[in-house]
Amino acid sequence: MRLRKMLPRKVRKVLKDIEVSGDKESLPQHPGPHYRKVLRALFETGRYDTYLEIGTSTGGTLVQATGRVIAIDPAFGMKRNVMPGKSVLHAFQTTSDAFFETEDPIALMKGSTMDLAFLDGMHLFEFLLRDFINTEKVCAPGSLILMHDCLPLNRLMAQRQMSGGEPRVDRYYGWWTGDVWKILPILAEHRPDLKVACLDAPPTGLVAISGLDPTSTVLQERYEEIVARYTDEALDTPGVAQLHARFRARPAGEALADLGHPIGAC
Repeated sequence: MRLRKMLPRKVRKVLKDIEVSGDKESLPQHPGPHYRKVLRALFETGRYDTYLEIGTSTGGTLVQATGRVIAIDPAFGMKRNVMPGKSVLHAFQTTSDAFFETEDPIALMKGSTMDLAFLDGMHLFEFLLRDFINTEKVCAPGSLILMHDCLPLNRLMAQRQMSGGEPRVDRYYGWWTGDVWKILPILAEHRPDLKVACLDAPPTGLVAISGLDPTSTVLQERYEEIVARYTDEALDTPGVAQLHARFRARPAGEALADLGHPIGAC
């Protein structure tokens, strides 16, 4: 193992591919810049003064943010100083559902809507759907919402429960995106008015949404119907390939520019 770490990264990747040669299903990793680099590039434009984040965990995304920030996580595990670049940080150690029941993000931001939001909470589609519904309400039409993990690379990581898997036949052994991929067909069917772009940001893609309507009640009114329909749907082979063909991941800079949110190189 120590000798392998001394090898060039490309060589280590080839060896890894050989080891998991029994994995005939998984798609290659997304080729673009890491999703945290995309987030950092957005803040570097200076366009986003208010930011809401669901699913902070250890702070890897929060540390990218600048301006006035709201962070929500039921169990913060931050291992770094996340304050640089921020004038205000409201940290709520609670679930996103509980936060939206008791708090008013616009009031916390002194009357300002959210310019940018990043949703990476519980990896079940009904949780992400509620987070999107609640977040859109506190955004402006030109705001940007990012959602993580919606472009899984195989069906094992996309199950509702984390699968034990088999390292010999799963190159992404231990990865779990849950079934948040379902948000893509849900929005395509029920909110065609939204501007949605899929970004080729590793490890498991980013979905960027603009053209928001904070007054929309469509998803809220159809929530029970949507959950009943999609809960038991699985992403079986060749479902992953079909998902990626329907919702094609594009280079981040190109996709964000089309949404009216251009970034520099990242």
